[in-house]
Amino acid sequence: MTRLIILGNSHLGALRAALREQPQLAQGTEIAFFGGIAPVFKAMSLSPDLHFGLIGPHDVPAANVEQTKKLFGGTTIDLKNADAVAISGVAWHVWTMVELLGRYIVDGLTDNTTEAGSGEAALRLSRPAFEAVLKALAEASLAPLAWTRALDVPVHIALRAVPPETLITQSKPASRTNRATRHGLAQALQRLETLIVETGARQGLYVRPQPAQTRAVTGWTLAEFQRGAVRLAPGAQSAAGQKPDNEHMNTAYGAACLTDLLNRIETEQRPTGPDLANTQGG
Repeated sequence: MTRLIILGNSHLGALRAALREQPQLAQGTEIAFFGGIAPVFKAMSLSPDLHFGLIGPHDVPAANVEQTKKLFGGTTIDLKNADAVAISGVAWHVWTMVELLGRYIVDGLTDNTTEAGSGEAALRLSRPAFEAVLKALAEASLAPLAWTRALDVPVHIALRAVPPETLITQSKPASRTNRATRHGLAQALQRLETLIVETGARQGLYVRPQPAQTRAVTGWTLAEFQRGAVRLAPGAQSAAGQKPDNEHMNTAYGAACLTDLLNRIETEQRPTGPDLANTQGG
């Protein structure tokens, strides 16, 4: 049986809750979760003997240390016995793209012929300059994960979900989110994802973009995957009437992400080439 350890920050909550609700999602894989809320996870590191967590001196408040213990039964996890490791909820500068495309029109990115007559003032950015920005963002997205090079097992990176499409459907046309969408956000995010996948491959990382079925044509996440968003702490879930959680996703998203991750791991482990068992020798 494959043993998979999934690490992460508060975005780990959707995957963990999905597996709790639907154990069959594991597909026969032994899955362990470990991590902490954002400031706790950021303070975690890998020890020489491949224990990951709060190693040595740190400035994490005692209350957060206790919360981590309650969530995961301790403050470290041994990665030596893992067949594969995944890290979920990895940030990849989506809001940087929104800010950029809210101000600029990128040459050749999308058809912006209607923009000139809309009364909106937008600066122009050449495609080569934009590509340079994307490459820098791809490198920056994976830079915090350099510690994974010490692991001798496949490492899978699940990129954080793009915020929900309600940020454009429930905002004014002149909002930065709508401007960015009109300026080609979907195409820009797809290009950035491609560059992160390629950058990860050069570093020995398997980067997993957000499952395609969870994204709208605008590039944002479909609203159905945000309603009832789940965080890491038990019971930390968006309820009706509360201010929407535009960063975390629900268990339906967690199930889609977990299924996609496990299917890709299975595909990569499947032997390829001729079936030598059926080869006749002389």
